[in-house]
Amino acid sequence: MEKERIRNPLQEMYPKGFVIELGDGQYFQKMRKDHICCTHLQRARNFSKQNTAEAYIRKYFGYFGMETYICRLCWVLVSWEGRKYWDGRGFTHELADAVQFLDIRSACSYQTQHGLGTQVYLDYTVCRVQRVCPAA
Repeated sequence: MEKERIRNPLQEMYPKGFVIELGDGQYFQKMRKDHICCTHLQRARNFSKQNTAEAYIRKYFGYFGMETYICRLCWVLVSWEGRKYWDGRGFTHELADAVQFLDIRSACSYQTQHGLGTQVYLDYTVCRVQRVCPAA
């Protein structure tokens, strides 16, 4: 008898990997009869590797002018005083400059080691990694 794999509910709620952004707050979910279905982040299709997401875009998104971005799912440290992100030395308004963590444990550990417990909270977000312009 095979052992059943026990799933971690947090892993399902906050998966690791990459998603395809199709517009502000819109992410690729699936293809249905040659149509692209968009959704919010929680229901987006997850790709385990960046190059897998890029290959998928190049294969299926052959539309001229369509802007697509590969985004990393990650954790960042955000200041309680406004929407500022921790960049390792101080706070910045630019999400792209924020220190990114692939899992919540790493983020919590970093927060503790650097004495940021009362200054920041953890936020699960997406950070753009690469713009992909598929060729038609």
